[in-house]
Amino acid sequence: MALRLEGAQLDGVALGDVGEAPLLVIVDRPGATQTQLRVATLGAPRQSPDYYALEVMNAVLGGTFSSRINMNLREEHGWSYGAFGGFMESRDNGMFAVRTQVQADKTAPAVTEILKELTAAAAKAIEGSLSRPGKEA
Repeated sequence: MALRLEGAQLDGVALGDVGEAPLLVIVDRPGATQTQLRVATLGAPRQSPDYYALEVMNAVLGGTFSSRINMNLREEHGWSYGAFGGFMESRDNGMFAVRTQVQADKTAPAVTEILKELTAAAAKAIEGSLSRPGKEA
């Protein structure tokens, strides 16, 4: 299922269909020292039977300061002051988004690291992190 954004534009660029293929939108600001970065996808609706499991997963992945995404971008690489992710639920379809600001010259590597964390979380269960928040999260 694709989200239709008929007629939607960002700085004159038509956004088209979201969900069928990855979409990259770049708003170039020459001389900028940082990049405002968002990585988003459709998420579960609020009525999902997996709601509480997703909230726990998000706490480990991106919902807290000691989350995996923040520890990766901030502590391991030093590219950001903070990176967070979370669900925005609605009745029909929600959204999951990772939000951060990174050094402009680290934009591509930061996207790669975010996608690596998301792929790892989707591929396997998050183990051992619930009883020890901030440790090995």
